[in-house]
Amino acid sequence: MRWWRCSRPPRRGTGRQRAIGDELWAHEYALNYAIATYPKPYVAWMDGIVMGGGVGVSAHGAHRLVTERTSLAMPETIIGFFPDVGGLWFLANAPGQLGLHMALTGLPVNAGDAVLLGIADRIVPSDSKDEIKASLTRALNDDADGNRRWDLDALPSVDVTPSLAEHQDWIDECYRGDDAAAIIEALKAHENPSAQETGALLATRSPHSIAITLEAFRRAESMTVRQVLDQDKVLGAAFIRHPDFLEGVRAQVIDKDRNPTWAAASVAEVSRADVLAAFG
Repeated sequence: MRWWRCSRPPRRGTGRQRAIGDELWAHEYALNYAIATYPKPYVAWMDGIVMGGGVGVSAHGAHRLVTERTSLAMPETIIGFFPDVGGLWFLANAPGQLGLHMALTGLPVNAGDAVLLGIADRIVPSDSKDEIKASLTRALNDDADGNRRWDLDALPSVDVTPSLAEHQDWIDECYRGDDAAAIIEALKAHENPSAQETGALLATRSPHSIAITLEAFRRAESMTVRQVLDQDKVLGAAFIRHPDFLEGVRAQVIDKDRNPTWAAASVAEVSRADVLAAFG
């Protein structure tokens, strides 16, 4: 893989940890792009919990299958990070502002939502894996180009109602614009209780993450997958150097007290200069 050249990490201290993170994400994002452009059959079987990096090795595939048991999320703002692995490309191309809602809240969605958002192609029964493998094998045996000709519509299916669909009106209304503080206030002030709950929830996420994720999302609206992954690499290097990432991991993964102390008290305290600095 020659997309990104990774430098050897330094030998000690925090600098070493940061360099290891830079190298890890460089390889991960290169893998995501390789999956997105892979010429052979790449079938993603997204059964059960699919989060973060799991989305990266699934959503970029040629054939993306979810089941009635799928729970999918990009929960990075919870730990002071941002939705990476090229996920913002899918979310920025989702209907209305549904993708931004998912990116900022980090909340899980169901299989119906995954298809609605463009992260999956078809919902299949969780017990149909063997049947699906046999179907793909027949397609490849019948045609050298079976990867592109495989008929997903012929696969068994199951209905899962998207949980986000009934909320799209207030989501589209409140998430308009480029001001994270204004979005949170619009949610809190909305008459819909679900919107109010979402506004309160966003106020608990890393302000640094919310502000930069919003900017990255808006930029991703006019980017290719490759460009979004390039942006992810730049942002990943910036986030690993910000205290919110270490604090978020501490609160959610290490101590598990679920009580992070963010560097800023609210998104209103995150300046435009701070946001732009993360993009290099």
